[in-house]
Amino acid sequence: MASLTKFSQRFAAAFAAFALTLTVAAQEQAAPAPSAGFQQFGDLWGEGAYLRALASIENGREGNEMLSSTYRQARPALDGFVVLNDDLQQPLSAVDPAELARYDNAQAMDAVAEIVKRARNTRIVIVNEAHDNPRDRAFVLAVAEALRPLGYTHYAAETLSNFGTDEQKAERLSALVSKGYPLRGTGWYSLEPMFGYLLRRVVQLGYQPVSYEADERATDAPPLPPQEQIARREQGQAENLARAISAAGPDAKFLIHVGYSHVTERPITGSVDGKTRFSIEWMAARLAGLAGIDPLTIDQTDLGEYSARPGGRALYAALAGRVGDRPKVFLVGKEGVGFGVHGNATDLQVVHPPIRALNGRPDWLAHTGREALSIPATLLPKTGRRLIQIFAQTDGEDAIVPIDQVLVNAGGQASPVVYAPKGVTVRWAVMDETG
Repeated sequence: MASLTKFSQRFAAAFAAFALTLTVAAQEQAAPAPSAGFQQFGDLWGEGAYLRALASIENGREGNEMLSSTYRQARPALDGFVVLNDDLQQPLSAVDPAELARYDNAQAMDAVAEIVKRARNTRIVIVNEAHDNPRDRAFVLAVAEALRPLGYTHYAAETLSNFGTDEQKAERLSALVSKGYPLRGTGWYSLEPMFGYLLRRVVQLGYQPVSYEADERATDAPPLPPQEQIARREQGQAENLARAISAAGPDAKFLIHVGYSHVTERPITGSVDGKTRFSIEWMAARLAGLAGIDPLTIDQTDLGEYSARPGGRALYAALAGRVGDRPKVFLVGKEGVGFGVHGNATDLQVVHPPIRALNGRPDWLAHTGREALSIPATLLPKTGRRLIQIFAQTDGEDAIVPIDQVLVNAGGQASPVVYAPKGVTVRWAVMDETG
């Protein structure tokens, strides 16, 4: 994988991008310098030492937004649950009556079915995720499975490492396909087990993986203001994807998996300190212009129980009763109804059912084509806590991303389950905090 310094710079830029979409104060937008704790986290995380990596930043995240954001994104890898930080535990704000009224005449339609219907009319589908909620990755898997019979051929993901020479890039992608599972150098977000399982499945389905991140060597250029850093990254991503789409030929169809604002087709505007206005055109809009193709764009991030926007959580609480037990999109006629900067700049906005605990795990895991396995009693910890993992028996020693894993505390009332593909013989492994 890229050097830790390059990852740190990329994460800092990504954090600045997310901050800009929330229009926070200028001092929070600047890309912060990685701390020693963050450097140690990166080394351990890149090795798959999940428990030790999180322990290295757990106590230092108070008052450090970079470490706090890193922890929120990484901690769900241990069991799949979203981290309930202080913001998410605040009482809900009052729902905006004008926002709620937009849904009065809307129909709640099955999200995957609607995506399939519309995907027939384009060659590019772009869906985003919140990096701190693995459930979004499970939904991307459902979309990938549904689009493959329509002739979708390529899966492009922000996580896939895209540094080095063309030969090195091709070798990493070839290794993912030939091995059938992610490796240490495959990507950063793909070290999270649900993302790792998504990559396993897309290559099983026959998708050709595509890396498109802006050339990480660009981080050696002189520092730019956050808006310009973001614009440079968006343009680089769009150009890389446009070249890949052109090279793949006119019959190729792309599912593109992004984070947050990269999915938007219209510029996002905001302000710095409530004074200086900015407007940023993100990757999807730039790609549409370069490729000459109108993509189907889908947001998962702005309207939900864990939305970073308080208004999105309040509106979700008012609409949740109309969602049922499957992800929905709201339509008035043929037009999607959306909330927030992402929902109003994409074609469709997915509204998920609330996440509930089932056998000690998030219930959405039961809908990923896997079955629950009980943990052998001999693997349960007698003291402290232990991470219990499963790999496919056929995985090599270079497989550091488990198919699934769960953190188990000694003396717990009931041990949670892990989820394994049906018909796959698994190999169990354990990881203690000192190992």
